[in-house]
Parts: sequence; C-alpha cells; structure tokens
Amino acid sequence: MWYVLEGDYRFKVGDAMFRVSEGGMAFGPRGAPHGFQNIGDTPSRLLVIATPSGVERFFEQCAELLPDRLDMEALTAITEANWSKTVGPPLGASDPL
Repeated sequence: MWYVLEGDYRFKVGDAMFRVSEGGMAFGPRGAPHGFQNIGDTPSRLLVIATPSGVERFFEQCAELLPDRLDMEALTAITEANWSKTVGPPLGASDPL
C-alpha cells in the first residue's frame, strides 16, 4: 500500500494505470507486478506499508546508491537480492506521459 504524502504519482498495478495525488493511496496485492513514478515537477514523498516485513531492506539498499541516479542493472540486482524480480522497464520508459 502506498500513501502519497507529497506530490503527484502514477501507479501501475497489473494492467491498471492510475494517478494519485497528495493525500491519496494506492494498493497492490502481494505478488502483483507494480511500479510507480513521480509525475510532478518537484520532489515528492510516499509512505510504503508492506506486510510481512522485509521490504525496508530493499529501500535501504537502493538508498545506498544515491545520490547518483539508479541504473537498471543495480536496481535489478537489489530487487533479486530481496526475493523479487524486475518485470519491465520503469514507467517513464514503458509508458511515457
């Protein structure tokens, strides 16, 4: 589950694509392919809630790569190290605005 604390996002869960603005939320069932993209002009913030725990390790490892931009090879390696898989390019590449 994602809560948009600041900004505007678009989410893709399965084949569904939707936009969520500040104060809104999005839900993706466990195992569903998903992605999200900041579509605003400013930095934004999400609150991610997942159960069972463990996804925080993924985000911690991604944060270690910053402030450089994440490349897909590094992101894929982190994803696989955290028992998941990358199923496509980022939304900005697969479904440009």
